[in-house]
Amino acid sequence: MYRNTRPGDEVAIIGIGGLGHLGVQLGEAMGCRITAFSGKQTKEGIDSIKELGAQEVVNSRDLKTVKDNGFTYNTVITTVPHVNKDFDVAFQGMVKPFGKFVQVGIPSYKDTMALDHIGLVFYGREIVG
Repeated sequence: MYRNTRPGDEVAIIGIGGLGHLGVQLGEAMGCRITAFSGKQTKEGIDSIKELGAQEVVNSRDLKTVKDNGFTYNTVITTVPHVNKDFDVAFQGMVKPFGKFVQVGIPSYKDTMALDHIGLVFYGREIVG
């Protein structure tokens, strides 16, 4: 969990694998409201993620749904290295003004993560690792 995250904060965790599972559990233990973004959309997958402590599970592969969550979270933590420009910018757009986007997944040296420059400049968002 990121250092300035507090109880009651809205936190999105993208990529519910090894690190993502731990992020959900840690955030829930800290008293945050956790939304998990996962490609696991079976009933069993959603139920297992909710058992870890997520209050909501959202389809991370649906760009419209990701965009519909704009300006929602104090902190967005992604364990996914890189998807594509549209998803990179949409994931960053989920951060509230003056919130944090935490990139934990490490892209290959050949990949370049797209930046939401408008969000950085006009909404004071921070991107950290």
